[in-house]
Amino acid sequence: MRFAIRDDDTNFFTSPEEIEFCYRETWDVCPPSLSVIPFVQGNWRKWQDEFYETGKITDWVSWEKDDEVHPIHENHRLVEFLKDKVAEGKIALTIHGVNHRNKDEHRKPLANNLVHYAEFYTDQDLTAKLREGKAYLEEIFDQPFTVFTPPQNAITKTGYKAIVNNNLGLVGGGLSFLSRQKTLRWPWELMMWSFFRAENRNQYYPYVINLGRRKEIMVHFPLQEVTHLEDLIKAFDFVKAMNGDFILSTHYHGFPVPHRTYKKKNMKYVYDEFFDYVRKSDVQFCSVNQMLS
Repeated sequence: MRFAIRDDDTNFFTSPEEIEFCYRETWDVCPPSLSVIPFVQGNWRKWQDEFYETGKITDWVSWEKDDEVHPIHENHRLVEFLKDKVAEGKIALTIHGVNHRNKDEHRKPLANNLVHYAEFYTDQDLTAKLREGKAYLEEIFDQPFTVFTPPQNAITKTGYKAIVNNNLGLVGGGLSFLSRQKTLRWPWELMMWSFFRAENRNQYYPYVINLGRRKEIMVHFPLQEVTHLEDLIKAFDFVKAMNGDFILSTHYHGFPVPHRTYKKKNMKYVYDEFFDYVRKSDVQFCSVNQMLS
């Protein structure tokens, strides 16, 4: 069994201290894959703080107008920190959208999310936009970017096409198996998926899908302020029994947030307790990048 961590939203407004607070005690065992937003749009910190404090954004007019782009390279301290930690093998990097914004007015708002729409939940062809973001990150960090994680974990078939066109691996996205890229390997993977679903109708498919030049995994298990530790353990135990691939999905900015069930505890408490449980098991720790390589 393999275990990896996907952590979303590293961007211009992120501080090294936030990442250290989450992972300094565990990154020597399992390097988290930080999903980087190349050109975050708007004052991420302001809207994120409001979302955590109130559970929603009330002034959508101001949010719409707040669309200044903040390239990650302008946070020199963060970039140098990330480069150092990658070199030390303590973290890995993936790409998380391009701007993390989508102003498509015809789309239905997504519930319980910071923004109304997911960037890649769109009818627009984002191939060129994603190519630009990928090339930018590769130049800044002097390494290839091979894995894409969707903002809000939502993509359309059109959004998916941009990911395929850029030859990026994919974590999640909410697409059905039948909507994924058809390659020479696809029929074999479909057969394996079908056998699994026939025997485990109420379970997610816990394996990497090999599509030849690209690899994908349909499922990751989120750590949020409503996540119960026992539910994470139950999911982990099932994937372990299947000798599958388990990706824990986190957000570094959520770790200090109070948990809604465990009184006087934050989400880092749940992460620490869960990681202690995982590390006692016979698992292969890796980055998401390694899992999809």
